[in-house]
Amino acid sequence: MAAVVVEVPLIADGEFAVRMEFSSSEAVIRVMKEYAIRKSVDYRVHESEPLTFYAKCTQYGEGCDWLIRVSMISRKYCWVIRRYNGSHTCTRATISQDHSKLDSNTIAEAIKPLVEADPSLKVKSVIAEVQSKFNYTVSYQKAWLAKQKVVEKIFGGWEASYEALPIWNIESNFLRKFKAPYLQKLVVNIGYSGTVREYEVNYFDRQNEVFEVREMPSGLEYAVDLRRHRCDCGEFKMDQVRRVYRARFRPLGNPTTWPAYNGPRFVLNPYLRRVTKGRPRMTHFLNEMDTRMLRRPR
Repeated sequence: MAAVVVEVPLIADGEFAVRMEFSSSEAVIRVMKEYAIRKSVDYRVHESEPLTFYAKCTQYGEGCDWLIRVSMISRKYCWVIRRYNGSHTCTRATISQDHSKLDSNTIAEAIKPLVEADPSLKVKSVIAEVQSKFNYTVSYQKAWLAKQKVVEKIFGGWEASYEALPIWNIESNFLRKFKAPYLQKLVVNIGYSGTVREYEVNYFDRQNEVFEVREMPSGLEYAVDLRRHRCDCGEFKMDQVRRVYRARFRPLGNPTTWPAYNGPRFVLNPYLRRVTKGRPRMTHFLNEMDTRMLRRPR
């Protein structure tokens, strides 16, 4: 079940209050973690049931009386704080450079927009983002695990991705049908794209009717403004514009609409999965794309 993201109305000093409401148990747990990280304190869960969440400070009875009890109110369809002892009285000295409540799931939610924009985001950048957001320096392992969780949530798990390889194989199938070298180079560039903007190699602004076109076979790129009847090449003729769209083509469409794949099924070998630290050794099976591209510089 995905965590419910809600804005919780904390009172002026950043503390909770009796009768404060939450939309779900996931929201309760998420906000408790954020509170502990922000205040540089820690708590221990004494009861976490389908209808109750009860926690105390890790130093409860040793100088700090912080505790909180949140219960599900069925008639209101929400969780409500029923008991709260006020702010912590323990000191920051009990918290290390890292924080036990700053787990990989919390980090994953924080870095998700960054990974969506750049899936090749380095782990050291994840650590820097956590430091900026939470003022804690997490371990390399925790940051790496958080990024893996985000990647799996966005792009799917390792097993599912491996099994889907045959229907995505955008290189061998393409080269068997199209022999033009410039199209092969375009496919390679798409494959190496790390962001959506890099993948969309042609630019267009449908609203303002501005397009970026590539002249064949020279490969020169020009900006065409249909509204102002202007082209960077210095010439603008409607019959040439229409000629661009003369050929018939069909977009790939959503993968859910593709015909069923009836070819061989790819099954991963668990013994080849990376289980040790350090950079993995590169292994690759050559196909049509490699045999053509090995003769020229990358």
